[in-house]
Amino acid sequence: MIKIAHISDIHFDKSSEYNFENYFLPALVKDFKESLGVPDIICITGDLLFQAGVSFKVGTADAFKIFETKFIQPLLSQTGLDASCIFFTPGNHDVARNDDEEFVENGLKSHLVTVDSVNEFIDKNTAVGMKRALPYKAFESSFYKSSPSERCITNFHSIYKITKGNHKIGISCLNSAWRCWDSTSDNGNLIVGEKQVVNSINAIGERDFTIALMHHPISNLTEFDRKSIEPILLREFNLILCGHSHEGSTWSLSNMYGNMFVSVAPSSWDANLRNDSRRYAVGYYMLDVNISKNSITTYARRYNHDKRKFDPNPDLGNDNGESLINLPNLHQKEQMQQEIEASSNILNFQINDMDEHLLSFSTETSAPKKIKDIFVMPTVTDKITIDSEEKKKSDEKIYSLEDLCSSKESILIFGQKEIGKTILLDRLVIESANEVSKFHKIPVFIDFGDIGNKRIETLVSQFLHVKITETPEYIKNNNILLLVDNLCFDVENVYQLARIEEFLINYPKVTIIGTILQNFEGQLPLELLNHDVFASYKFLTIKPYKTKEIKALVRLWFSDNDMFPATKLDKLLTVFGNLNLPRTPLAISMFLWIFEQQENYKPVNQATMLENFVEKMFQKQSKKEILSAKFDYRNKERLLTDIAYEMFCLKNHNYKMGYTQLLAFIEMKFKAKKFEYMYNPVDVLQHFLDKGVLSKEHDGHVEYVRFRFSCLFQYFMMKKMEFDPDFRDFVLSEDNYLYFDDEIDYYTGLKRDQTEILKTLVDRMNESFKEIIDKIDALEIGFDDMFNVEKSLSASLNDNFIEDLKSNPKPSEDDIDKAKDRQLENSPPEKEIKLKEQTLSPLERFGRIWALTAKVLKNSEEIEEEGLKGLAYNSILKTSMAYSSIYKYELEAFLDKNKDQLPFNLKEELTVKRNIVPWLLEVGLFMLMGTTKLNLIIKEKIESDIRNDSVSDYEKFISVFLYADLKGQDYMKHVKQFVKGIRRTYMLDMALFKVISYYLFRSKNKELDNTLENLIADIVMKSKNHSKDKKNTLKNNFRTKRTKHRQDTDPLLVY
Repeated sequence: MIKIAHISDIHFDKSSEYNFENYFLPALVKDFKESLGVPDIICITGDLLFQAGVSFKVGTADAFKIFETKFIQPLLSQTGLDASCIFFTPGNHDVARNDDEEFVENGLKSHLVTVDSVNEFIDKNTAVGMKRALPYKAFESSFYKSSPSERCITNFHSIYKITKGNHKIGISCLNSAWRCWDSTSDNGNLIVGEKQVVNSINAIGERDFTIALMHHPISNLTEFDRKSIEPILLREFNLILCGHSHEGSTWSLSNMYGNMFVSVAPSSWDANLRNDSRRYAVGYYMLDVNISKNSITTYARRYNHDKRKFDPNPDLGNDNGESLINLPNLHQKEQMQQEIEASSNILNFQINDMDEHLLSFSTETSAPKKIKDIFVMPTVTDKITIDSEEKKKSDEKIYSLEDLCSSKESILIFGQKEIGKTILLDRLVIESANEVSKFHKIPVFIDFGDIGNKRIETLVSQFLHVKITETPEYIKNNNILLLVDNLCFDVENVYQLARIEEFLINYPKVTIIGTILQNFEGQLPLELLNHDVFASYKFLTIKPYKTKEIKALVRLWFSDNDMFPATKLDKLLTVFGNLNLPRTPLAISMFLWIFEQQENYKPVNQATMLENFVEKMFQKQSKKEILSAKFDYRNKERLLTDIAYEMFCLKNHNYKMGYTQLLAFIEMKFKAKKFEYMYNPVDVLQHFLDKGVLSKEHDGHVEYVRFRFSCLFQYFMMKKMEFDPDFRDFVLSEDNYLYFDDEIDYYTGLKRDQTEILKTLVDRMNESFKEIIDKIDALEIGFDDMFNVEKSLSASLNDNFIEDLKSNPKPSEDDIDKAKDRQLENSPPEKEIKLKEQTLSPLERFGRIWALTAKVLKNSEEIEEEGLKGLAYNSILKTSMAYSSIYKYELEAFLDKNKDQLPFNLKEELTVKRNIVPWLLEVGLFMLMGTTKLNLIIKEKIESDIRNDSVSDYEKFISVFLYADLKGQDYMKHVKQFVKGIRRTYMLDMALFKVISYYLFRSKNKELDNTLENLIADIVMKSKNHSKDKKNTLKNNFRTKRTKHRQDTDPLLVY
């Protein structure tokens, strides 16, 4: 057993002499002798002095002598120890920063930016730039001059070899303070140096137990240095002691950092001696190291000034301040070493490729170009539960990166198109690799489309750079986090899904996080439920970016741009908030990039913004644009269109094309246009790569080129429609059009007057749904019969529901922003460009045709043909309602068939979705065609339907609340008329959900409050068949409670 006292951050100065002599040292020695035993060795991890001893006014070297006389010698003499039993390392307060010239510091700062440059500097062992550390080093050499311990002291590391019992101990005192200069910016910029660590290890040689002393935790080092020395520290040392944090906490006190135990001691600064703060309490740690049993027991001690003694610190251990940590055995050490090597490979070889997924990466912008610098975490949440008693969201958990990385459950994350699934998985790779010692998981990213006929083991081998013959054993021995992007459960993907399922069965330690596309929020691909392995996982959803997240992305985008002060950022947020654009990271990034080039830009829709983005990227209007004198914007546009079409015809995964094959294609095009002697295909292709339209990727030894974002590929395919009438006819043909929904959306978004396309889509949609709609219309009350229930959830509410609702605080402005954003689209760039499917299931065809027609109607503002837009709107309502009926039927059939086999959580999730299908459809339609330019069409439909008993409640509900979501003129009048005329019980619930959402998140004045209170009361009373008198009583009670709540919470809201 070796007993080690770990002390740190003493900050000795003139004013502290009295406190140390009369309080700290006597209490420390007493604690040693009476409570824990005198230690075998004492380790002090830096900041021996305060501000290099300036208060003593004798110079730093002499200040260390005073520290030795006043602190070290009394401590040693009172404990019976000598100089061979105490070890220390310098901290930021121990370096005389003014001893180095500022111009020397600036030179070193610009030069020491790589592992090699730092190693070269350490090898030179020059005094230039090191003068600040020399007084400490002189004191260290002088102090150990008569010590019998074997040692080696350099300007960087110092090592000591001692023997305790039968164990040979090696102690390495590493200098993490040699680059300290400015305390306000040192954090994250300090350097230890790979060569310093390696040299100290070589000097120690073979030992039974090795200890490293550093003042600064590893997290304080610059990134390249941390990545370099961390694996070495993990591999070579059993124990690392550090300080600097001034506070103790469970995670920092005793973290298993690879095969090494980490102890971060709290401060012993006398300034906190009389401080009652538990956070900054003066303290130290005693470590009992049992080398034979491979364990360490820590005793956390906290100074109690009232008692003039140290007591146990239960905040950092059990009630007695104790913690027992078992050090890893040989197998665990090997596994941890594999983890750190894997994370190092990932960080070195994979992260740069992931950064290329950012729009900012290769475009001319001042925005950050690394995922970790610009990533904004979207809201990732579990299922929405509707509480039958209170009609509100309950038990909704928001998942952080740490939650996802540390989850022991496998997870499926659902999200709409380009909502951020790929970038989230990229960020999880980075987080897991950076924090592998925390999560103990090795991340592996694969794209579902890359599986093909490959074994999953092969993809793991390629990602981690592990030999394929060693991969199976590697997977068995480690905790693999398999991140699978773009999971797809179509019939044609059964083989790939079976491969994943077989892999997961063969390697039960593997956890998976997969992403799945959904057409609109709340939709669950029913085909998934036929796969028992995947159906048993936890289901999460990525929500659209909210106002808070958009603001965060905007601020990160312009974080290094002094030309955009806060006032301009606020203006930008206002402009974007008023635009009818999807709030996706990709759409927002495009908008910000264009705004950066042209401040007053306001796009009409996503297609026009994409067009503007491409034009700006190639600086269409600039005379200085590269190659523009000869190979101008139109030439590039046509060539990229041809490239997109050629990639489409080749039908490779991601529509990629071999680099040399693409060069040959460009050369062929130049010859056809008689350009072959004018332009170099290599230069032109490199131009496209530099601009960020195309990107390179490798598959084995083959180099491929693809469009960087799926939207760019779709944009130039849309351009092919514009340039080539035959291809336009091909796309719009009945056999193909559903596979080109994005291209058609962009095409009509730019033209905005495509009458014939809208007519064709409406006709095809009506024909596809005719048989289904006819059967539903044949029912007694049509669509309503498909969704009606015997008793509404509204009827189960207690009579104090409105009072209970008001007892909860009304959302803040921030909450209102979040709620408004919930219904808006959102997405960062996706890595995959999905191939046009060869087949679509019947349910997929039904869903895609009405969604596409809705988007085209939204893009048809310039169409003048009388009655066409109204006809299209009516048809979209009918067909989407028919689709929702089929979806509900399929869901119920699945629940009925599998009710005894389904996990409770999944069964509950599907049951909730079944009950709110009409609500989900209305939200989906709002996202697809929610534009104020359709307000008049929707209003005419409402006025036509309101007194027509042959129109279902469902159909009226969609139009009324679409119009209300768009805040059409007098929208509350139509909501009130609708509520008054509701005939079916299920519709009372749908209306209640919508009205409550307006009440909580939209109402900002007394008049609207009163209107919504009336509506809520009407719905509740109608569901219960209560009298009008009962309604008035309920309302009066509610108003009284509401007024009292306002008085209690916010006087500014009282009128």
